Amino acid sequence: MIVRDAKVYVSDGISTDTLTMTMIPYFPFFAYTSTHIRGEVGKIYNLTVITGGQTYTASTIITLPERLDTMYFKPESTKGDSLGYIWSKYTGDQSNIKYYRGYSERLHKDNRFIPLFGSMFDGQFLTGQTIAFYMSRGVDNWYANFSDQDKAEFGYFKVGDTDLFSGNSPFGTPSTIPTNIKGGALGIWGGFGSSYDTVICKK
Repeated sequence: MIVRDAKVYVSDGISTDTLTMTMIPYFPFFAYTSTHIRGEVGKIYNLTVITGGQTYTASTIITLPERLDTMYFKPESTKGDSLGYIWSKYTGDQSNIKYYRGYSERLHKDNRFIPLFGSMFDGQFLTGQTIAFYMSRGVDNWYANFSDQDKAEFGYFKVGDTDLFSGNSPFGTPSTIPTNIKGGALGIWGGFGSSYDTVICKK
């Protein structure tokens, strides 16, 4: 259920913005958006939500973005060498535990960054370690009618694709994280420090 009449404010310590309810072209189709405050690395952002006679508050910081060590496309031989996954290596931040989330966007095919399958990860298992993993392409609209070709390519990237990757270092906030909302609500007010990269899918 979407609360469409809440009063929502975001402050960066200097200025405060009143967020407005806006339609967006993907689920849940509505979001409260800012008109002039934009996220900056290292800044703290305070959230205030007033609805149903209750006030809820939270605070978050946008951390320094991290980058993947390497990224490359690897075709799957069982798929005729035309479909495959994006593989990568990543060394976990040794200074503190973070939470990660990855997105991808295929140029001229997707109209936004779409979360990868299994994109969310708890950084406590990565501290100081280097891991190799593959990225499985996510779905933009689960309510769409998929063609046979869509089903055959489900989860894969394709030779000829140019894929942009964005991430909250590369992965985001898992549902197992305790709420940081004060006032009795459940949820996460999170700040994403994002990095970007591009992969051209070739055999």
